[in-house]
Amino acid sequence: MLVRFAPQRHHCKSYVKAHLRSYSSKNQQGKLIDQVRIYVRGGTGGQGSSRLGGLGGDGGDVVARAQPGSLAHIAKSSSRRFVAPNGGHSTSQRPCGNRGRDLVIHVPPGTTVVSGEGDRQQLADLDHVDATAVLARGGRGGSQLTPNFSGAKGESRVLRLELKLIADVGFVGFPNAGKSTLLRSLSNATPKVASYPFTTIRPHLGVLSYGGHEVTLADLPGLVEGAHLNIGMGHKFLKHVERTKALLFVVDVQGFQLSDHHDFRDAFQTIQLLSAELELYKQGLVGRPAALVVNKMDTSGAVAKLQELVTKLNETKGNQSEGIIPVFREVIPISALQAIVSRLWAECERCAKGALTRMAAKGALTRMAAKRATIDVHTHILPERWPDLKERYGYGGWIQLHHHCKGKARMMKDKDGQLFREIEENCWSPEARIKEMDETGVALQVLSTVPVMFSYWAKPEDTLDLCTILNDDIAKAVKKYPTRFVGLGTIPMQAPEQAIQELRRCVVELGFAGVQIGSHVNQWNLDAPELERVFAAAEELGACIFVHPWDMPEDERMKKYWLQWLVGMPCETAVAICSMIFGGVLERHPRLRVCFAHGGGAFPFIIGRVEHGFESRPDLCAKENPFNPRKYIGQIYTDTLVHDERALKYLASTIGEDRIILGSDYPFPLGEHPPGKLITSVSEWDDEVKDKVMFRNALEFLGLKDFQLEPQNGPVPMETTEQQNSQQTELEEDSDWRPLTKVPRLGTQSITC
Repeated sequence: MLVRFAPQRHHCKSYVKAHLRSYSSKNQQGKLIDQVRIYVRGGTGGQGSSRLGGLGGDGGDVVARAQPGSLAHIAKSSSRRFVAPNGGHSTSQRPCGNRGRDLVIHVPPGTTVVSGEGDRQQLADLDHVDATAVLARGGRGGSQLTPNFSGAKGESRVLRLELKLIADVGFVGFPNAGKSTLLRSLSNATPKVASYPFTTIRPHLGVLSYGGHEVTLADLPGLVEGAHLNIGMGHKFLKHVERTKALLFVVDVQGFQLSDHHDFRDAFQTIQLLSAELELYKQGLVGRPAALVVNKMDTSGAVAKLQELVTKLNETKGNQSEGIIPVFREVIPISALQAIVSRLWAECERCAKGALTRMAAKGALTRMAAKRATIDVHTHILPERWPDLKERYGYGGWIQLHHHCKGKARMMKDKDGQLFREIEENCWSPEARIKEMDETGVALQVLSTVPVMFSYWAKPEDTLDLCTILNDDIAKAVKKYPTRFVGLGTIPMQAPEQAIQELRRCVVELGFAGVQIGSHVNQWNLDAPELERVFAAAEELGACIFVHPWDMPEDERMKKYWLQWLVGMPCETAVAICSMIFGGVLERHPRLRVCFAHGGGAFPFIIGRVEHGFESRPDLCAKENPFNPRKYIGQIYTDTLVHDERALKYLASTIGEDRIILGSDYPFPLGEHPPGKLITSVSEWDDEVKDKVMFRNALEFLGLKDFQLEPQNGPVPMETTEQQNSQQTELEEDSDWRPLTKVPRLGTQSITC
């Protein structure tokens, strides 16, 4: 540990003026609101026309976009109600009504969107300029799918916008440690200081400018013991620490005692307590790059106490019995009243450098601007057009696509003329998909057909022909945008030899990562002996398999309330998993990578029942595989499409954090919008776990460990491994390092808590 005694300067004030620029001005000063409660409502869909068969326009969305500024303009709004415009009605002049315009609310970077009622779930994190989030979606326009062709009402909800400071270095300490005085000396920010004990009650920002570099410094209000439990104003203060890239611990060399009713703590015990409060609030905070400022060195006996402190810090390195204590890059003894700018600046520079360097991932992807990469393994796509299949094959039962107005089409059953589903251009247009991917921060989509197109019921040669049409269309999109899409093919599973033929073509010729298959094949479950060769071929080729439920029971009990999709699909997936386990498919093919849609359906929640049945009735359950079903938990993957935070956390604890993958079911109504929203809302998960679920596990499943994503200008900028390595080398070798992004000139602001 390096301890440096800064040289004394006789003209500190003039020295500061010569090397620092102040960005504070009267019109920049003032209270900055850090939370505000709002009501949002999407626009109502327009009225459709039963006479014309026309569609009403969708209602507009309420969208939040991060832009430089504050929350003050929202807080000052008289009603704090934000309602998007309605969609246009269908008319004879315009059969498809216009979509309502989106209502955009500008919020400062660092704003999180939290549900205003109930469990206060985090819905979005707008952590960089131009980041966007849909706060309330507009209602769908009226059509034959809606009662009386009426438009649906838009979503409405009460939300809370919470601002967390974004700063390079955060000052952390207990009351009266001298943080505010230090900030004044370094940046010419003007927090209140005095000769008597008191604590700052509002965070302050200052900008340190030195040698052409700029670093933002945040003076965070003094903590008290129990702050992690929200004692005092604990959470309102601690939340601002989350955004800082590095920490500067400020302690009084003489120790600290909050009041006569509290125990006295020496400097070392103060550091222990500060570290504990940070780590108990959010795991990983103490692991950030840190330096220690030991203040008030002008007091009696300070030098001896400093030496005692340094000895204890050296003794506790790697010793967890003393609790979690940061590994300080440097210990800097000062008197804040005689702050030594050059010495402290150099340490701030190193801390910021270390923080930004740590953000670089060692693999093929990197997360910049605190925004992680996102890979969506569960999306569906169709060709914009395909031949009349009834005419092509000579019998009915197929799905046809009818384009009835610009940007919209109807999937129709040619057997009875019934509507199966209404879709929009994002279901066939790669360009429309990429536009929405950029808006929602998705770097890569895995493309697969819509399950109703599996067509296992048809003649094998006809299904193979249709598979060729569908797979060639996916290959066309992947070839055009190879850094944005990965393909999964579809194969005629009812004819294993032809299925293997198309599987090989998909992997070898088209370059797909694997295939998507149904949860059963007509009367075969996935353990059918006829399918054994298909799984063996997939394992040999290194192809992954995504299992999607389809062909759910259509009896009268299931037709009501959309139960086929809400209940039938989870049941289908559970049957598929149990069949592959009990039938020994996973035992015979340990290298086969299989992912099941919709969080594995009901399976993760009935695994206890399945295991109990295996143990209590082996005569029924263990006929083809003698091993306990739990053995295969670490072998299968599932996506994350469960729509509930508690269910997602249970899924991770059951299947494993390394085996769940983001999947949204884009672009359909039962999907998650925006993709990954549920994952980011889990506050108990640190960045490492979220990175696994958002993209690293997907790379493993797809067999694309070395896949590199295209750098983007949208919400998720990325860099290749080569760029990371060269940039990291430059940071390590360049003594004149400067931050990667220029810090906005925030000046002096205070925040009302």
